[in-house]
Amino acid sequence: MSAQQERKVSLTTYREQHNLPPTRLIKPNKSVDSTDTLALQLEYQRTLQLQCVDWAERNTEHYPYLDLMLHPANGNGRTRAETEKLRATGAKKGAPRLIIPAPNKPPRKRYSGLAIEIKHATGALSAEQEEWRQRLKDSGYLYAVVRTLEDFIAAVREFHQVDA
Repeated sequence: MSAQQERKVSLTTYREQHNLPPTRLIKPNKSVDSTDTLALQLEYQRTLQLQCVDWAERNTEHYPYLDLMLHPANGNGRTRAETEKLRATGAKKGAPRLIIPAPNKPPRKRYSGLAIEIKHATGALSAEQEEWRQRLKDSGYLYAVVRTLEDFIAAVREFHQVDA
């Protein structure tokens, strides 16, 4: 086995090494260079987002606002040219990964919408993400930072005001 092959680890191995939750719905078959921490973190976040979207699509009957959930095209992992094209069409730096742009219904109306930022186990919000969080909260949104599928489900339940 070459040195380069030895540096490659699966995302499952990375999760185990960093005590991160296992993938439950979608199993990536992507190997990532174990020395590239940022790439590992981004792959974890991408996989978690796929899990969240998959869960949402399968639960719209129970949580009716999930069919309005969308992803603003604004993530990491793009070239500078791609980023510039996205910004020119309205993508905003720091916008949350997933948004439900509708209020929950009376008599439970408490939130104007739901915004979800997806982070890896130790990820922190950037200054731009903090600004988005504050502005959305000031506008009546529930803003949740999720690190696991269980965090996502808890945020959806809070938005729909459903007890666990």
